[in-house]
Amino acid sequence: MSLMVIGYPIGATVGGTIAALLLKSGDWRVVFEFGAIATLVFIPLVFFLVPETPAWFLVSRPADALERANRSLAALRLPAVTGLPRWSRKRRAPACSISCAPACLAPRCC
Repeated sequence: MSLMVIGYPIGATVGGTIAALLLKSGDWRVVFEFGAIATLVFIPLVFFLVPETPAWFLVSRPADALERANRSLAALRLPAVTGLPRWSRKRRAPACSISCAPACLAPRCC
């Protein structure tokens, strides 16, 4: 949680420093070009390295949902679950947080 909260001020500081360095050698367009290139670099990294949330597997129910949910829980350093609860698409998805993700996959949600 603290890494998530501190990310915004660190990003602002690092981004401001990079923008200041880029503005010394060019105009404002260089800052936008750098932002576009950084975005293009990070999209595939996020796509391949950030795991899906266990709640997404609960709602979407792919063929191997339990296995993929347990892999996601392992990546989040949470205990594995033995089964997914019965789920109807008509029901609203439970509001779950990272800390209670295994409980969301249990028959009763947090």
